[in-house]
This record gives sequence, structure tokens and C-alpha cells, in this order.
Amino acid sequence: MEDVHKISSIVSKTLYITEQGVSNKIANLHKNIVHCNTMFSTARNEMCQIHCGGSYAEGLNCPGSDYDMMMVIPNILVCSNGKKRIHRNTNIFRMDSTKCRAGFFTLVLKQLDSSENDLFQVFGKDIIVMLEKDKEVNLLSSEKILQFSVAVSKRFAPNAFNYSQHGPAAATRTEVYSHGFMAGKGFLEFDIDFCFGVRYDGWPTEADEWVTRQRKYNWPQKDLIEKIRSLDCHLVPVGDKTSQNSHLEWRLSFLLCERELVWSFNDIQIQLYFLLKVLLKSELEQLYQDQLSSYCLKTAVFWYSESHDLNEWNEYNLLGLVKDCLLFILSFIKNGELQHYFDRNINLLYTKFADIERKQRFIEKIKELSKNVIQAVINLLYQEDVSKAWSKSNGDPKTFLLLCDDVDFLVTSFHKRRYLHDQLYTYKGISIVFYSIVIFDFDTLWFIWKYVSTNKYDGIDDDFLNSVRKFLTLRVGVCISEALKKLNEDDYERIFIRAERAILSAIDIDRISGYLYLATFYLYINKLNLAIHTLARVLKTNEETILIYPGECSTHEGIGMTSSNMLFQTEGPFLTGNIKTSACVGFDLMFSSTDILFVPDPVKYECALVQLVPEGLIIIHPVIYAYFLLTFTMYHSGNVQKTCAYLEKLERAVMEAQGGCQHFRALNLLGYCYLRIGRFDSAYKRFTESMKQTVGYYQNAAIYHIIILIFKIIEMGVHDTIL
Repeated sequence: MEDVHKISSIVSKTLYITEQGVSNKIANLHKNIVHCNTMFSTARNEMCQIHCGGSYAEGLNCPGSDYDMMMVIPNILVCSNGKKRIHRNTNIFRMDSTKCRAGFFTLVLKQLDSSENDLFQVFGKDIIVMLEKDKEVNLLSSEKILQFSVAVSKRFAPNAFNYSQHGPAAATRTEVYSHGFMAGKGFLEFDIDFCFGVRYDGWPTEADEWVTRQRKYNWPQKDLIEKIRSLDCHLVPVGDKTSQNSHLEWRLSFLLCERELVWSFNDIQIQLYFLLKVLLKSELEQLYQDQLSSYCLKTAVFWYSESHDLNEWNEYNLLGLVKDCLLFILSFIKNGELQHYFDRNINLLYTKFADIERKQRFIEKIKELSKNVIQAVINLLYQEDVSKAWSKSNGDPKTFLLLCDDVDFLVTSFHKRRYLHDQLYTYKGISIVFYSIVIFDFDTLWFIWKYVSTNKYDGIDDDFLNSVRKFLTLRVGVCISEALKKLNEDDYERIFIRAERAILSAIDIDRISGYLYLATFYLYINKLNLAIHTLARVLKTNEETILIYPGECSTHEGIGMTSSNMLFQTEGPFLTGNIKTSACVGFDLMFSSTDILFVPDPVKYECALVQLVPEGLIIIHPVIYAYFLLTFTMYHSGNVQKTCAYLEKLERAVMEAQGGCQHFRALNLLGYCYLRIGRFDSAYKRFTESMKQTVGYYQNAAIYHIIILIFKIIEMGVHDTIL
């Protein structure tokens, strides 16, 4: 038993720092991202509220991860029988369960009213066509709403491959690395389910028992219960498959409530949930598909958490919890009943496991997994050192533990590694929000900036929200400055001061990119000396430092800064020795097509081409952009020696970033600099390398550079230069 406890601790530690990580900290990070997107939607006063769920929103990126998007139809409200509240400019439906199985309802029209926020009219439809007559009443057809959602869902997922019906949703797959190729990862497909829902007015009586029932171990706690009770519930367009009226039935959804519960999980709860999901995908699902869903696993973890003392859960009994929970799930399958966590009248296993032979194989596999839980879980970890140790041990626990004593991150450096891992992925999460901000047009950006600057938004951590506010302010400064060259002299000075102040106020967003945006601003308004002075501040440091690099433009996760004014890419801030490890960060530089006036010449070409790309976004590594600007400014100041010196450093930085996203843009910047100093052969080589690295739907500006290069060669009469 002692060996099992020690191996359990190894599993837990590995989950903390492998890939994205599995912990409450990472789940909380995803909560921040989701709430930021909701905040932006609120600020834009969008017609549809969009609620996100699924593995990604919960903070679990595992094989087969899904991302659920529920778009709430704005001009429909569902009430229960006894409610008499008056709602103007809203279509009111009454929820009726008299002829439905538990958990399903028909929606009876009670009030038809015009509304400015009519989603159907936007797409040339009328809510009347969504109704179906049933005897003396009009019912909202779930089938028609579902068909409508499939028809309009493409606008919500421009990178999607195809669309199909999946339960209440229009299902599709899209690319995770939509910002460009990253070596070793490629284009990963991510399942997205789009679903229209309608809001229920208040808390469903079907879930009253969840609020009031006695809980021996006080999970969830009373304050969380009250918070969840205040959240919206919805009905989604999916009917009971066994009903003749399935096309008219709707299912009650507790998406926001369940999401809040998962976000409240402690580290061991969420690791248990993760391991069960991965076991389902890798070991069980192929035995009998579409019987035991991830939703059933989540429900089982809810019930298990409520019925056991969480104070006794720790890293040493994680494997024991996996075993016990597998047997817990097994009992539900044998009995043919798993009660919904919020509405106990619903049986999630109704009509499931009807084939006795396949059901028995499924049961035997669960028994096998629970009996050999160590091997089953170790095989899921995909951590090189741990996997090697298990392989060398031939499955012997004592030998495995001895081998793991030599794995550094499991012994001496775990707490440091975990802290730095959490920091890295926190900044990666912030970068994800930055990506969404960059592509906003100015009007949208302005509304969001004003809203975020003047409103407090519960649910987002202060540090996370402050970073988002700073980047919004920086983007406002960038967008304002783009109007400068169109203004008369009187307005110029006023807008110049406003733009400069906005960028300066956000300069401490990180250690590098804030200064680089400011230097770009000074170049844009032809203040070369100020740009050079600002760039000097980027390089200035009194001691050797490692910054966290959370971007996508390099496979290296760190940026080194030396006292000799050098920047370089490194393996990350997980180093030992005399180099100081800093929690400071260096974000990617991010531009969109609207920044075409603001950026230096070669970046203008990149901006022009991303206008053709859905979610068009340019990302450039801060070290590469710093050395590009240093080369660019030295060239324009006439300092040939420093131009060549910085160009050498730019060359090294571009080579260090091999395998990063949008690396072709870095090669284009390098080629442009070679072109400017007349090294045409080197320029041509970089542009042709760039062309080979174009992937996906991207257009590459290298072809324009090559055309310019050819004209330059013809003009100068040096035809043999690149032959």
C-alpha cells in the first residue's frame, strides 16, 4: 500500500507539470479566459450571449477535447407554470413536462412580441416558422431550431472543416494552432459544438432538491450553492430519442452551474476527473461507443465528491480514488441508473448498455482497469522520464520508485518547476486573450476599453484583468496613432499626446514588448532618436535574467537578457546556477490588418495580406522584433557598423526560432534587412526559405519582396548576384 501511495504522488506531480498541466490553477486560468470573452461580449452589447463549456472551458485539454458554445437566443424567455411576471418585447414560452420523460419539456407559446433583438430576422427568418401547431397550442420546435443552428454556425467558426448534428448542437472540428504551424505539434483538430439555447426565468423547480438536500461532507459549500443558484439555466433543442414528439422537445441545461462546480474542484478532484476522461477515451469507448459519456463521468465525480470527505483527498491517494471511482461508475452501469446531479429524476443511463454482451465486456474492462490501476494510469501520462522508468521497471512498483528517485522534477525541483509552469501557462492564457483583442476594429476596441476601464467584473483575477486592461489601453494608443498623419497641425499635437500617453501607460505590460510598441510608435511619427533611445531601454539590464516567453513563435520558453546588452532564446526559466530566474515575461508582438499604417515597411506587407485571413493576426517573437527594429533604426540613422552588428544578431534570433508559429514572417524581416544593405543573395535565400514554410490558409509576403529584389537587381545591373 505504501508503494501505491508513493506512485500516486508521482502521478499527481507529473500531471501538474506535463503539457498544460492539470490543477485548480489551470482550471482557474481557463475560467479567467472564459470570463474575459463574456466580458467583451457584454461590452459589445452583442445580440447573442455566448456561454462556453466543455473540456477547454473547464481547463482540461486531453485527447478528444471539446469546446461547447451555447448561443442564447435573445428574444425568448421560458417560464414555469406559476409565473406571472410581465416581460415586454420578448417571446414568452411556458415549460410543459406533462407528456415528456424526466428532463425533457415542450415549450408552449404564451406571448408573441416584437423585439429589436430578433435573431431570426437577422438571418431572414421569422419566429413564426419555428413554431409547430399541436392541437390547440403552438410549440417551439427543437428540430427547426437545431436546423437553424447548423445553417448559421459557420459564421461562428470560420476555420471549420464540416458541420453535422451532434445532440442539440451543430458539431464541427477546427484547428487549435490557427495562428500558424508549430514544429512537433502541427495542426491539431479540436471538436467544437455550437448550440442555440433559450433562457429559463429563475431557478428550475426540478433542481430545488439540489439546493436543499443535506450534505454530510459539506461539498459544495453553502456559498457556492447560493452562487450557482443565481446563475442562468437554459433549455437546449434536443428531445427524448424514445419519444414520438422528440422533434418538439427540449432538454434542461445546467451548463453554467456545472462549469462553476468544476472550477471549484481542488487539485486532486480535477486530476481524478481528468484521468477518468482519458481512461474513457483510450480504454473504454471503443468497446461500446456512445454509452458512457464524458458528461456521465463528470456527474459521477460530482456525486463521489459530495459523498466523500474531500479533506482526506491528497496526492498520495489519487490512484486509490481512481480505482474507487471506477468501481463507483461500475455500480451505476450494473444497476442501469445514474441520476443527474441537479435533477435526480433524470436517469443518464436510460436506454444505454442495451446489448448485454457488449455491456459485459465494458464491465470486465472497468474491473481490469481498477485491478491494474497503476499500469493503466502510468500509460496515460506521456511524460518521457516517467514512461522510461516504468518501462525499465517491467511494471515492478519498487523498481519503478527507485528509478524515479533519479528524476529531478519528482524530487528536488518539483515545487520550483510547478511554480514556473503555472506562471508560464498563466501568461499563455493572457496571450490568448491578447490575440482576441488585436483583431477588434477600432469601434469595438473603444467600446470594450471604456467598459473594462469603468466596470468591475467579478470572476476574473485582479492580476489577469490588469494585464488585459493594459493591453486594451496599448491597443487604443496604437489605433489612435494611426489617425495622426491624416490630421491638421492643431489636432495632431492633441492626438499625439493622447496616443503616446496610452502606450506609455501600458509599457510595463511586460519586460520587452511594451517598449517595442513604443519604439514602433516613434518610428511611425518620424522620431528616430526617440525610437533608438526606447530600444536601448529594452537591452539595458544590470544582471543576467531569464524571462518567461509564453508566445507561439519559438519552441523555446525563455528569453535570456545579459549585462552585455544581449537578448537570446533559451529553454525556459527552469535553469539552475548563477543566472537569476525572473517571473518577468516577454510577450509576442501582435498586429492586425488595421495596423498597416502604424508598422515599419516590411510588416506593412504582412498586415496587407492578413486581411484575407479569417481572424487575421501577425505574431512576431519579441527578440526577433527587437533586433529587427535595432537593425532598421541603425540603417536609417546611417550607422553602417551597428546595422551589420544587429543584423547578425537578428540572423541568430531567427534561426533560434526555427519551428515556431509564423516563422516565415521572421524570415521575411531578415530578408528585408539583407535587401536594404545590398546583400541580395542572402535576402533571396531568406525569402525562398520563407516561401517553403507557408502553411494553412496563410498568404506570404515573401513573393512581393522577391519581386522588389528582382527590380532592384535589374536597376543596379547586378544580375549574377543570386544565380
